[in-house]
Amino acid sequence: MRKRKTLLGLGIACACMMIPAVCVCAKENDTTLVYGSGDYTRINPAMDEHGEINILLFDGLTAHDGDNQVVPGLASSWDFDTQTNTYTFHMAENATWHDGEPVTAEDVKFTIEAIMNPENGSENAPNYEDVQEINVIDDHTISFQLDAPNVAFLDYMTMAVLPKVISSVILWVQVPISWNPGKKDRRSP
Repeated sequence: MRKRKTLLGLGIACACMMIPAVCVCAKENDTTLVYGSGDYTRINPAMDEHGEINILLFDGLTAHDGDNQVVPGLASSWDFDTQTNTYTFHMAENATWHDGEPVTAEDVKFTIEAIMNPENGSENAPNYEDVQEINVIDDHTISFQLDAPNVAFLDYMTMAVLPKVISSVILWVQVPISWNPGKKDRRSP
């Protein structure tokens, strides 16, 4: 119960931080688009499905292009082994968080395991029910073994990757690294 109250309090604090973005108005000749909504209580891409906000702040292993086709994101390429139903993602080695720390396969594993953990109650958990095993092969390579082929899995991997360093909601609110994993500062793959 105490944990729920703490999480609720942190959610309210996050929502309050968003209010200025919702209230910003564009000037007549301003070319900046300001997007926001007052109905979010938190922004945690691992737990909540708010794709329109998440893609502005975070990247996934895959992404969608203008034609809604799956394209590389943090992963520069991937392979699928039909014998074992295993996807192996090869991540861009120069991807960094906004503080300059590298984005690693451990970050990806942390994110997906947090989503899959039933105690977290993630809205995104059903997307990963067929994941049997996650293996970090090296800092920039990760594999996902599925129990059966899943044609939507590459779409699911557009899920925002969070830094492993933020292993609790409290750290997520206190450490700004989680708010922008280098969208502007990350070097191009």
